[in-house]
This record gives sequence, structure tokens and C-alpha cells, in this order.
Amino acid sequence: MAEYAKTYLTDIVSVRTIRTIFHTDLSKRLLIPEAHNFWEFIYLEKGYIRVMINDNEYPLEGGQLILYPPLAVHGEAFVDGDAPVSVVSFDSESEVLLPMSKKVITLSSKQCRTLSQVMDLGEKCFKFARYSNTNIRGMVPREGADPIEMQNIKNLLELLLLDIYVNSDNSAARLRGSNNENQDSDIFIFVTKYLKNNLNKSLVIDDICRDCGLSPSKLKRICSRECGMSPMAYFTFLKINAAKQMIRDTSLNFTQISQALGFSTVHYFSKLFKEKVGMSPSEYAKSI
Repeated sequence: MAEYAKTYLTDIVSVRTIRTIFHTDLSKRLLIPEAHNFWEFIYLEKGYIRVMINDNEYPLEGGQLILYPPLAVHGEAFVDGDAPVSVVSFDSESEVLLPMSKKVITLSSKQCRTLSQVMDLGEKCFKFARYSNTNIRGMVPREGADPIEMQNIKNLLELLLLDIYVNSDNSAARLRGSNNENQDSDIFIFVTKYLKNNLNKSLVIDDICRDCGLSPSKLKRICSRECGMSPMAYFTFLKINAAKQMIRDTSLNFTQISQALGFSTVHYFSKLFKEKVGMSPSEYAKSI
């Protein structure tokens, strides 16, 4: 009898267990920083939050996801209004997840649909553990959970993570050493402080590179890795968030706020604010 060739397939991304899979609203929860020995991601459906990972701050807007690596101390630093999120935690030994972690990732419509399927099945198949006499936390399968749907959760979650990996800048690159990652994080913190100290100016990328001692390519790479934005988009992001804080906490009018943040005209400030926030400055002021 003829012998047929066989090819052993490699699991680029493999999910071994599910720890938690649920929806919640961060504005209605009191959370403290935590660390655990498994992976976790949160996907922000709408709104704005800032999360902390090992004392580094990451801004998250609606439609974006961030992946916490095992043993990283993480928590929510700031929540602006309603913040509905999808939370999934799991065990995996896949190394390709490492360069995807601690990055703000904007999901495509395809990825959002896959995540929606994961969450729908997760809600159907899992419930929170209620063992008063033990230290068990997390979630357990519901009674009568369908094994086929349970496997579908695993397959869909792996497809989602694989798709994010394939469409990231890291798919063709080797994992970088931890020293380089730490150095990039330190540089990003320095750049963030520099930008926050210069929110009153109309900086261009050459100004940032000159004052921070970085080449344009390195600055773009670090910003892309650490916050998922270009340097100028991140600078705009910081300005708009500062404007929101001024509207909330000061009596300055919109002209004074636009001048304080280095915008050329109040008209341009209002137009950009509406583009980024989804409402005009006056509408935002009324909403709070």
C-alpha cells in the first residue's frame, strides 16, 4: 500500500484554557491594579480610558484593544464617562503574543465581528464561579454547555489573535530582547512628558526629534509600538484630552482653551475636537 506524505502543522497561536470572558462597564466598577500568570485583553467598545501597565500609561479609545502579558501589573488609571468593555483572559504559550502585548490595537471590522462571536458564545457557555468555601475565581462552564460551542470559542479566539498578529508590524520580525523593549518604553515615557510640557506649541515632528534626540524613523517606530499612533497623531490625542479636561475643570472659554493648546484658530480647534471626540466642544460641555 502506498504511503502518503503528511505535514505536521504548527500552532502559531494556541489558546489552552479560558479564564474569564465577559462584558462590563469600567465606569461602574471599582478596580485596583492586579497581576496574574495568564494573558488578558480588554476591548473598549466606546468612550475613552487610560490603562496602566507596570507604571506606564496607555490611552484607549472606542474600537481599540490592549493585551496584558502574564505577571504584568495592570489596571485602569482613568475612565471618561461610560466605558463598556469586553474582557477575555486565557492561557497560552505562544511567543508571538509577546510583541503584540502592551500595544494599543485598533480592530478592523472583521476582527470586531470575530470578537463579537467570541463574546456571544462566551456569555452562553460560561458563568462566574460562585464557590464561597474556596479561593476559586474566574469563570466556569455553565451546566450543559455545548462542547462544540466551547471549541468554537477556542478556534475563534485563536483566529482573532492570529489575524491581529498577521496584520501587525511584528509578523515578519523576530522577538526583540526585553532590554530593547524596556528602552523603548522609557523613551516613550520621556517623549510623552515632553509633549505634555509643550501642549501650548504647534510642534512638528522635526521639533520632537531634535529636542528628544531621536531620528524620525525611531520616533515613529516607538510611538507605533507603544500607543499604536504616529507621533503627530499622539500629540493631537494629548491636546484633545487636555482640552476635555479644561472644559471639565476650568472656566476658560473655547477661544482661551484653543490658544492655551497652541491651535491656530478656535474654528480649527472646534473642528478637530468634533472629529476626534464625536461632538463639538459646546456639546461636550453640555454633556458633562
